[in-house]
Amino acid sequence: MGAGTLNLTGTSPTATIGAAGAPVVVLDMTTTALSGVLQIRSGTGQLRIGGTGTGTLSIAGGVVSNWWGFVGNESGARGTVAITGGTWANGGNLAVGLSGTGTLTMTGGVVTVGGTLSKGTYGTINLSPGGGLHIGTGGTTGVLDTDLTNNGTLVFNRSDASIFAGVVSGSGAISKRGVGNLKLTGPNALTGSTTIQQGTLQLAHAAALSASTVSVLSGGTLSLSPGLVTTIGGLKPGSGGVVDVGNGLLTVAEGLSTFNLYVSLSTGRGSGSWDGTAGIKSGSAAASGGSRTVGWLDNGDGSVTFGYAAPGDTNLDWKLDIIDIANLLGSGKVDTGLTATWAEGDFNYDGFADILDITDIVATGLFDTDSYNAATGALAAVPEPATLGLVGVAAGVALVIAATRKRVPPSANPDADTERVLVP
Repeated sequence: MGAGTLNLTGTSPTATIGAAGAPVVVLDMTTTALSGVLQIRSGTGQLRIGGTGTGTLSIAGGVVSNWWGFVGNESGARGTVAITGGTWANGGNLAVGLSGTGTLTMTGGVVTVGGTLSKGTYGTINLSPGGGLHIGTGGTTGVLDTDLTNNGTLVFNRSDASIFAGVVSGSGAISKRGVGNLKLTGPNALTGSTTIQQGTLQLAHAAALSASTVSVLSGGTLSLSPGLVTTIGGLKPGSGGVVDVGNGLLTVAEGLSTFNLYVSLSTGRGSGSWDGTAGIKSGSAAASGGSRTVGWLDNGDGSVTFGYAAPGDTNLDWKLDIIDIANLLGSGKVDTGLTATWAEGDFNYDGFADILDITDIVATGLFDTDSYNAATGALAAVPEPATLGLVGVAAGVALVIAATRKRVPPSANPDADTERVLVP
């Protein structure tokens, strides 16, 4: 079928391709938008490719629009759809291999699904390089109800909250559009990029995007489910969006320098309460009244970890114990005037480890208690008197060290213009 328009109207119109004679319908239209249209306008109109026999639909340009679409509808039927250009717009559901054998291949153009995209036992969906699949059209419907190998571009576009519980693999890209919240609850194996253009993409599995590099644009947010410890393949900061760790912990596997991480943390810290409008922040820390913050670790080789923390938790295990005190004192940075990282005692983001950081640790009252993160299943306990004594001991050690430092006169070497600090 060349350029032109086919309108089917009525109470419940149905276009069945392949019901008899195994015909092949080819929509070989120009790439000019709307130069050719196959349109089924009724609210319950159906387009069936391979209804009871064998049918083939090829879209190279223009628009094919319908309400419900079926590829390989009934048992014994065989349907094939190849999209190389143009648009196939399904206002409602699209079923591939419902009861028959169906194959949907996208090497170009776009397939949009306003309802639910599902795949039967003998259904195959090939999203290849150059092809696009859009789940939702910006409203409150649109569901991907199947696992998918994505080597093209997969777009989620809804204005309300939704969940994807399947698995996406492949080397293609994911784009989050629409102002709604999309929760990923499965272990996706996608190696391509993920871009959050609008709304919130919420990670709810430890491997939700474990091999994907995430870009968060202005107007977009990457968030974590409560208490989640998860890994993403990479992170491109500085794009104007927000990464909200909540009370979770996020590891970036590679490609994020500590410099860029620190810049993003400083942006998200805002006025000091972790309520920034861009960068890396924590809604849970912001709601803590200043008793919680965001900590970070350099894992080496471009890998970093950051998340909800209390001052003094040098290893981000959501506990303050003797290991943290040992890490703090062992860093050799306390009260030296040397720049320090979080793991070395800089908990207030002034670049140094000093008495102010020690004071913040003591103020938490968390030393030698259970986990201070309720989402891990253990509430932070109120210190008993004996524990309070340990807090005093820890604080006392730090204070004594600060008070008893002996400063050695400058070296005779004229190039040595800094003081050496000895810690007994």
